[in-house]
Amino acid sequence: MSAPPRLLSFDVFRTLLDIEEDKDRPEAFALLARFLAYHGIIIPASALQQRVTALTGSALAANPSPTPDVDILEILAAALGSPIDANLLAQAALVLRAATTNLTPVRGAQAAIQHLAASWPLAICSNTQRAYTVAELRAFGFLPYFDTIIFSSDVRACKPDPAIFQRLFAQTGCAPGAIIHIGDNFTDDIIAAKRLGCMTIWVDRHEEAKQPGFDRSAADAIVSPDLTDLPRLLAEHWA
Repeated sequence: MSAPPRLLSFDVFRTLLDIEEDKDRPEAFALLARFLAYHGIIIPASALQQRVTALTGSALAANPSPTPDVDILEILAAALGSPIDANLLAQAALVLRAATTNLTPVRGAQAAIQHLAASWPLAICSNTQRAYTVAELRAFGFLPYFDTIIFSSDVRACKPDPAIFQRLFAQTGCAPGAIIHIGDNFTDDIIAAKRLGCMTIWVDRHEEAKQPGFDRSAADAIVSPDLTDLPRLLAEHWA
C-alpha cells in the first residue's frame, strides 16, 4: 500500500488568483519611466518598452526549454543599462506589474487555504515571476500559509517543462508520490504533474470535464468551478 500524500502543491493564477493583464500597455511603461525619473534614472518610455521586449525575446530564444521563462529583474536591469540598486529594481518591477495587471481571489480560495494549512504543508509551484507574485500572494493574504514557493522564473522554464516540479521535489525532499498538485491548467498542471508521479486535483474552472469524450484520467480528483469544495474533497479522498 502506498504512503499517504504529505504535501499540497498549488498553481497560482486561475487557481488561487484570477488575473487580467496587458503586458504591452504603453501607459504602463510611461508610468514606469516616470517612477524611474523620480529616482534619477532617465529613459524614454518608448525606448524602455522596446528594450524590455527585445531583451525578453532574445532570452527566451536562447533558452533550450520548449517552454522557457526569464527573470524580469534581469531583463529590467539589462534594459536600464547601468547598475541599479536591488531594492529600486524590485520596486520598478512591481510598478510595471501593477500597471498591467488586475487580480482577484478565486472564490473559495482564501478560506480553503486557511483551512488546509492547519493540517497540510503547502507549497506553490507556478508559472510566474518571483519579482511579482510573492508580493501578490502577500497582498491577498496567501503568503503566510506556504512553506515552499517555486516559480518558473526561478528555473527559467514554465510548466509543463518538468524543471519546476523537479525543483519542488529537491527543495521539499518529497517524492512525487507524496505530493498532490492542484491547478487549473489540464496540460501544464495535471498532465505534467501526473507524468512525474504526483497525484493531481484539477480545478476545472469551466467544467470542461463534462464535455463528451474528454479524457480526464490524469486527474485523480476534480473540484469545480472553484476551490469552495476543495477541503471536503481532500478529506473524502485522502483523509
